[in-house]
Amino acid sequence: MKYAYFPAIFLVGLLVLALGCHTHDHEVGNAHAHDEHGNHITPSEPTLEPLAYTLYSDETELFVEFKPLVVGEESRFAAHFTSLGETFKAVGEGSVILSLKNGETVAQSITAEAPEVPGIFRLRMTPERAGPFKLVFDIKTPAYSDQITIDNVTVYPDEKTAMDKQEAGGSNGSAISYLKEQAWKVEFANMPVKRSPFYEVVKTSGMVAAAPGSEQTVAARTPGIVSFTNNSLMVGSPVGAGQRLFTISSKGFTGDNAPLKLQEAKIALDKAKADVERLKKLLDDQLTTQAEFLQAKTA
Repeated sequence: MKYAYFPAIFLVGLLVLALGCHTHDHEVGNAHAHDEHGNHITPSEPTLEPLAYTLYSDETELFVEFKPLVVGEESRFAAHFTSLGETFKAVGEGSVILSLKNGETVAQSITAEAPEVPGIFRLRMTPERAGPFKLVFDIKTPAYSDQITIDNVTVYPDEKTAMDKQEAGGSNGSAISYLKEQAWKVEFANMPVKRSPFYEVVKTSGMVAAAPGSEQTVAARTPGIVSFTNNSLMVGSPVGAGQRLFTISSKGFTGDNAPLKLQEAKIALDKAKADVERLKKLLDDQLTTQAEFLQAKTA
């Protein structure tokens, strides 16, 4: 069974995201250019953007990048073959036949007798006629043989036609590049995302806490009873500046009764004011002393 898809990545031993610019061989002669950081360099003049495919069979992953096929122009293929398993490994031995097929008829074929470096087979093909074709990769290794097909590949009659058919856009500059050469050096694998039941359930408990700095401690300046102004207020509810959350009342308390203390203070203040007014008149008539008057004023 052959199938092609872009899988979600699960790492074995290394946590790396492998999306977007899945792999690139920086030595492909007609591939797009990269800067020293591996980012795409946009040329000043429009050029043919290379095509990239990632395909899978039950045993092999193929990542290949090549220039759109044009009659009479050589296209160079950098085919990266990976042997699947618990971890993915570069195919170190074997040969690859690349065929351009029209239906079941082989129009052209080329062979790479061995990988240039482990995992990478380089092939060159100059299409002879235009039209829709299939690209078929037949790989033979000491361990197994496999075939991967790219359907609906167009061979254009000239470069202008290929440019006109080229999709606008380009690569995602924010994507993370993870080269095959990097993946082959570590314990790495990926697999398709699929629904499956959880066979093990771990029972645990936890507490959702506010982030540091997002809490504010409110201290009451007097003892009393807290009465919330909104019955729907609960932990985690958003609040705004100046919003009344609750009131504190010590009414009915025998000790530290704030309303009672306030009433007593008002009575004492009224009495002190009356004393000042009375002593001021007596002082004017020299019927009291200056010290007694100042004492009343202080009170």
